[in-house]
Amino acid sequence: MKTLILVFLLLSCSTAVRRNPMSQPDNSDFHEYLDIITDKLSTPNDKAFYFMQLLRETDGASSGENIITIKGPKLPRGFTPYQLIERLSSQTQLIKISRPGKVRTDLISWASGAKTPRFFKNKNIAKFFQKLFFNISTSFNDITLDRLNLFHAHLIKDNRVYGGDLVMVIHAFEYPLDLEPKKNRDAIIFDTTLGSFSTNASGFKTRNLFWSLRKNTVWRVDTSKESIFNHLVRSPAFAHYPEEVLRANTAQENYFGKIVGDLNFFPKELKEPFVTRGAGNPPADHF
Repeated sequence: MKTLILVFLLLSCSTAVRRNPMSQPDNSDFHEYLDIITDKLSTPNDKAFYFMQLLRETDGASSGENIITIKGPKLPRGFTPYQLIERLSSQTQLIKISRPGKVRTDLISWASGAKTPRFFKNKNIAKFFQKLFFNISTSFNDITLDRLNLFHAHLIKDNRVYGGDLVMVIHAFEYPLDLEPKKNRDAIIFDTTLGSFSTNASGFKTRNLFWSLRKNTVWRVDTSKESIFNHLVRSPAFAHYPEEVLRANTAQENYFGKIVGDLNFFPKELKEPFVTRGAGNPPADHF
């Protein structure tokens, strides 16, 4: 019997994509984080921080929610997690490690963030983020790297966690036909191989993914109306049309810390991802 259990555990650990178990972990931090997340008096920023703590420290286990975990690619050669966090910790640092580059006008207008693209000087860093995007698309057959589905992520410095962390809020299923009809149609005009989708798509509930550099792990999370993590998509700024916000199911990246920039990747047109200033960030020199 013990041998069978050991074999089962080894097989479970070897899977590339892991759906978290439902049994309660013996972890007091887990219960503390969940209490804060579900407390109506907690601020959106506190909820987002403890949501990330729950993922980082317990892998989201037993929240009773749909959370799927994948590991990131090997870190760029010559970098520890903390060294990479330092390189990507601010706009100033991001400017130092990147260079201006030329991008087609149609891609610039489609990209997330300000319209001044920059490319990483270090090819290993560029390849790391390229592989991270590809890891996501190959791990989930409903997430594709294109103008309709997944093409950007928001880089965020989390200063509240001890030692710091770089977090990415990643939005897949970006332009559903029933919410963004013009963008949806324009994307298909640019690329006729794309298949349209709506907010009724089976994967739309889990359109938000979250990455921690410290853990080098991506979590795909159910943030739909029925989820206890739905607070991540709610925003006082959009309180006058709450139903549309809930349908869009877009995690609010500004809850997670200081936005450093946006990462865009269009593999059909460009080999490397590029960074922009980030939507809502004030102008900066050379960015």
